[in-house]
Amino acid sequence: MVRLDHATHEIVARITLSDSVSEVVFAGDAVWALEWSFGSVYRVDPATNRMAGDPVLLPRESYVDMVADGAGLWVADETGNVLRISFQDAAVVGTIATDAEVSSLAVGGGFVWAATRDGEILRIDPAAATVEPAFSLDGTLDAIGADDSRLWVLWYAEEGGCRVTSFEYDLG
Repeated sequence: MVRLDHATHEIVARITLSDSVSEVVFAGDAVWALEWSFGSVYRVDPATNRMAGDPVLLPRESYVDMVADGAGLWVADETGNVLRISFQDAAVVGTIATDAEVSSLAVGGGFVWAATRDGEILRIDPAAATVEPAFSLDGTLDAIGADDSRLWVLWYAEEGGCRVTSFEYDLG
């Protein structure tokens, strides 16, 4: 992993991690890197450009995505589990089973949103640890993004072609 100077775009630091890092998130005053194939999350201190503490060891291998909210990280594995990692503890503090093949995660409106390979968008309520279907598309969902009122989904339609679709959601 490299750190770039935002003004000059030059590399100012090289941080050695696993060759299998697939996701990087800046949150909670640290850089978090997901090592997808062995199931580890590394915390990097941006002040020192070094790993801070031991990696968070996840219960299995093959993770697909990682996002952050104000209190921690959410990590999805290929079997449909979404794990909660606390910033404070740097440990897995909960798991929510979605019973779906999750391809991507997003955070918005107080929820975690999960896009699935079979065309479903799931709304995960972190406080209640519940999962419910929110939207459905006729295709394979590849990526999802969210803010406090809208979702954006990159998906591949059954009849062919890559599309981006946006949904508004009502929290009231």
